[in-house]
Amino acid sequence: MIPQYNTGCYFSSLSILPLKYELSDNAALILKDYGSKCEQMSFSFPKGHVYGVEIQAESRFQAESIADILCSAHTVISGCNSENPEDIIIRLSDGSERESFRIGTLGVVYRDEDLFFACQLAQKAYQKQSWKNALCRYHVAHEIYALHPLDLHPYEDPFKNNRILSEHIRIANVITACYGVLEELNLQIKADCDHPSTIDGNWNPEIKSDLITRLHGNHLNPEISIPWLTRNGIKRPFKQGAINSSKLCEWSDGQNIGDFEINICDAILELSYMRSQIATHKIGNKVHQLSVYDAENAFALSRIVLLGFFQIDIYGFLLKE
Repeated sequence: MIPQYNTGCYFSSLSILPLKYELSDNAALILKDYGSKCEQMSFSFPKGHVYGVEIQAESRFQAESIADILCSAHTVISGCNSENPEDIIIRLSDGSERESFRIGTLGVVYRDEDLFFACQLAQKAYQKQSWKNALCRYHVAHEIYALHPLDLHPYEDPFKNNRILSEHIRIANVITACYGVLEELNLQIKADCDHPSTIDGNWNPEIKSDLITRLHGNHLNPEISIPWLTRNGIKRPFKQGAINSSKLCEWSDGQNIGDFEINICDAILELSYMRSQIATHKIGNKVHQLSVYDAENAFALSRIVLLGFFQIDIYGFLLKE
């Protein structure tokens, strides 16, 4: 019989959910339904069900590897790091082991369905190494520079431009890691000296057409828009001619808050520029051009691409028309 390892992760839901997500012939993610009350966690949810997440695996090493992917998937779903792989790995127990009791922690309870969607995402990404790489690169980007989307609420934004060098460098590494997510999914800009991404400051039609084709082929509508943050006197985009930044978000004031709507095709071009021209290689003084808003923009783009690529519909609509 294949062992099942308890992750110590629990969540509540008003829905009756599928209980098994096959990863391979000998591995799966299991949702254990505790009904309305989990005695182990002293946690009750009278209007729904409490679920615990367990990992079916032939060995502890395999269970730890799956826990790593699950944790990264959860970071994608939630948009921030709320769990670390090491924490789950420490808690893993298969019934005969008692690590979770020995270290004095039974686990963590989430009052939403993010873990349910994370199981779906982990199941889909588990099929290819590059897809697992994509999830983990997104998670590691958040470890490099921790941001929660609500940190940058337009009316409570505490961030200013005067960043110390190490913060600029961490932001540069976030941009590199998030662009790496796109590369793992084969959704990067494919350009070279003979075929540049832009000509005379505008999109090269050949390069743009190729990217649009690959986006459509991977469940993504190139015209889906996301907010692109530009605040506190920082002017974006870098690729002014190729990208239209005139469609301001409804909360923008056109002065201190200049957030604008950008489609994911143009956003990939902008991220590609930041990565290749500013964030990598010998960065020199260029790195000071990067801001916390560039980090959040990189997070937002790579996250929406991951959700669309794997068709995880947490917003209630499909990303491809």
